[in-house]
Amino acid sequence: VSEFRQAWIDELRQEVARYSSAVTYLSVCYSAYRNKNKDEKDIFKFYETVRESYEQVVHTYTAISLRINKNEKNEAIRKANEEFLAALDRIRELFNEGSLKEARVHCDTLREKCKPILKEEWERVKKGEPTYSRTKSVATAILIVGLVGAVVSSAVVVSAYYQKQKTGSPKEEQKFQEKPANNRLQPTSALTRRLG
Repeated sequence: VSEFRQAWIDELRQEVARYSSAVTYLSVCYSAYRNKNKDEKDIFKFYETVRESYEQVVHTYTAISLRINKNEKNEAIRKANEEFLAALDRIRELFNEGSLKEARVHCDTLREKCKPILKEEWERVKKGEPTYSRTKSVATAILIVGLVGAVVSSAVVVSAYYQKQKTGSPKEEQKFQEKPANNRLQPTSALTRRLG
């Protein structure tokens, strides 16, 4: 999930950059068009020049607004989202009113309002998803308990082994003394009967 969240961050950053760039381009083009002589103004040629940028403004506005969750559970993020969307909507209002210069100026506000959102999402990526973080913590705890248990068990077994080596078991010593030294060389009763 963190990989998808990182992709979301990258895509939001790109969409905001494209949106700001297209609004700025349209503002500059419109300003240049207004400053032309009446004889030089060809509205159809102008629209053909800016058509792609205009489409980009509409597309990126929609893409950005669809990425932002208005109902975010985290209050800090929800507030940042609301401020960001308010800045985005203000640019759109100015743009639709034909106040492109003001819309261009408000792009700075949009970028500033985007930074807390990107930062919060980046913090989520670094921490990982809550379920993943909890699972990772539990797995780490289980691993540590298991390793400690294995070390303690190994220490007990090794200690018992060395203790047994030092003292020896009385039953083992007794069994060893009762058996004849050449036990393997003694004929079995079945073999003795055949030979005998």
